[in-house]
Amino acid sequence: MNNPRVLVLLSTWNGEKFLEEQLDSIFSQDFGGTISILARDDGSSDATVEILRSYGPERIRVVVGENLGPARSFLTLLEWAKDIEAEYYALSDQDDVWKPQKIARAIECLQRSGSGFYCSALDLVDEELRPLSRYRHAGDQSLASTLIGNYATGCTCVMDREFLEHLRFPVRSSQILMHDWWLSLTASANGSVRYDNESHILYRQHGANHVGLRSSVAGVLERGLKALRRSRSSSCLSQAQEFKAAYGADLPADASRMLAEFLNASRTLPGRLWFVLGNRKSVGALSAIR
Repeated sequence: MNNPRVLVLLSTWNGEKFLEEQLDSIFSQDFGGTISILARDDGSSDATVEILRSYGPERIRVVVGENLGPARSFLTLLEWAKDIEAEYYALSDQDDVWKPQKIARAIECLQRSGSGFYCSALDLVDEELRPLSRYRHAGDQSLASTLIGNYATGCTCVMDREFLEHLRFPVRSSQILMHDWWLSLTASANGSVRYDNESHILYRQHGANHVGLRSSVAGVLERGLKALRRSRSSSCLSQAQEFKAAYGADLPADASRMLAEFLNASRTLPGRLWFVLGNRKSVGALSAIR
């Protein structure tokens, strides 16, 4: 595809410290197309909105809204994006740095695989962009895995127009745990995922956003136990019920069967254990629970 248009969806909240570095890395993408940003500010009280507007409306369309939190803010952006023509849509945080080939790599992977949804590994860095580690999702991208844990980190996500158009969600639902988890559920249910084990982003760790991911066996088991607890499994169950309500009979038959199996099994601890043991590859997904 010649000269593809990419729309970046950016939710901001008091992000003045690192925002310009993030924006400059977006506009420095080398992929042979055009890129613009649709930004929704989630009630900032610092200079975030002024920084966004300084780039000009031809590059960044800025909407200032009430504080919804990251999940609902990004879901709102995804809904708005359906009315804006582009070939590809990418999500962005406000404090990372994109490597110059990030978008080019995502488009290449989507085109070669025929998938509609792309996400990737992360290079974790500190505030000064000094390397910490690389994070890769340990499990697969099956629906069984994704009902338990999310493999997609939002700032790595890129989707094509068809995937966006078929995306369904109640924007203001409190049952959607995170926007990127909903995207990964949709992609896995429809077999439309391309996960890239290489990283094309510097994922900045600072203060409250420190993810503290542990890829060891002990870390996986620890998160597995947490996932099986009543409060965590109840949240996963509620999200799965919301997912079924959103897509209903339009889910592929195998996805519909897996979703029904999960909903039935998740109501009791023995059922949750049975589901995990019966879908052993899904245990790897527990390392993605954040």
